Amino acid sequence: MTIEYKTDSLVRVLFQFRGSVIPYIYPFLIASMLLSAGAVALYKYANWKIEGFADNTTVSLFVVPSSFLLIFQTNIAYARYWDGRSVISELVMNANHLVRKC
Repeated sequence: MTIEYKTDSLVRVLFQFRGSVIPYIYPFLIASMLLSAGAVALYKYANWKIEGFADNTTVSLFVVPSSFLLIFQTNIAYARYWDGRSVISELVMNANHLVRKC
């Protein structure tokens, strides 16, 4: 499937939803926003505070493993991208050699 962009307007290209991942991530985005807004509302207006998260040690226990996992997943995605790119370039190169020999 080929996606053709109309290059007459940059704004139209930036906000084009056809062929984009944005419609698939909307439910997760809205759920995350509602969860964050609820947490802020509970903290600000209901005076609901969790004492354990005031300590830097507790925060670092959550931040360090999650950042490690994020970096690990990013490296895996990058490696998969380059593997796929090299396979496709090899396929094109072999197709060019085949056409030249025929």
